[in-house]
Amino acid sequence: MNENLEKIQQLREAIDAIDREITGLLDRRMGLAYEIGLLKARENMEVFAEQREKQIHEQLRMARTEHISTEELFRLFEAIIEVGRSHGYRAKGM
Repeated sequence: MNENLEKIQQLREAIDAIDREITGLLDRRMGLAYEIGLLKARENMEVFAEQREKQIHEQLRMARTEHISTEELFRLFEAIIEVGRSHGYRAKGM
C-alpha cells in the first residue's frame, strides 16, 4: 500500500476513535438533559431555557479552537441543544 493511503487509513482510524468518544459524551449529555427534564417536571418548569442557551452560546463564542470556527460550533451545538431539549420534553412526558 502506498504511503499516503496508509496515512489516510491511520487518520481515519483516529477519527473513528474520536467519534466513539464523542458518541459517549453525547450520550452522557442527553442523560443529563433527561435528568434536568425530570427535575423541571417536578418543579413545573418549562423545558426551554432561553437564558441557558444564551450562556452556552457565550461559552462557544469564547472557545479557543484551531480548526473550527465559532459559526461552525454554533451549527453543531444547535443540533445538540435541540436533541437535548427533546430529552427534556420526553422526561416531562411531552
